Amino acid sequence: MNAVLEALSFDGVTFLLMTVNIAVVLFVVYRFLFRPVSALLEAREEKIGESLLSAANARKQARTYELMYQERMNNARYQAREIIEQARTVGEGMKKEILEDAGKQARIIVEGAAREIEQEKIRAYREISGDFATMVTEAASRVLRREIRPEEHQQLIDEFLQETGRIH
Repeated sequence: MNAVLEALSFDGVTFLLMTVNIAVVLFVVYRFLFRPVSALLEAREEKIGESLLSAANARKQARTYELMYQERMNNARYQAREIIEQARTVGEGMKKEILEDAGKQARIIVEGAAREIEQEKIRAYREISGDFATMVTEAASRVLRREIRPEEHQQLIDEFLQETGRIH
């Protein structure tokens, strides 16, 4: 083994100094580099954990808001359908009311027109009857060759109308 150590040029003092040197370097690295880096890594890990927790909370809150939004949208759709249905009902009621009013007004107009037609018919009949009676009286006068007094004239008209059954 001495031959191997001599072949490798192994010196015990150098070995001991190198070991102390490595121990000092490891101590310095541990003390001034490893601890701060470890603290930075732990802080970073903590920050990432907080960010993940915050993201999870934000997702939960977003889901809650989404559900609330969906519920509000469903309520709004329902209310919109209700409003449309109410408007349709009111519109149908107004339509029915307008049609009823128009029907009433049409009946009133038709009844008024029928009355006017009846009155005009009666007036025309009386006028025609009067003209006809005058013509009949004149014809009768010519036949009789005499003048008929107005009282007789009216009496003849009334008798004629009663006989025909057309007096109103």
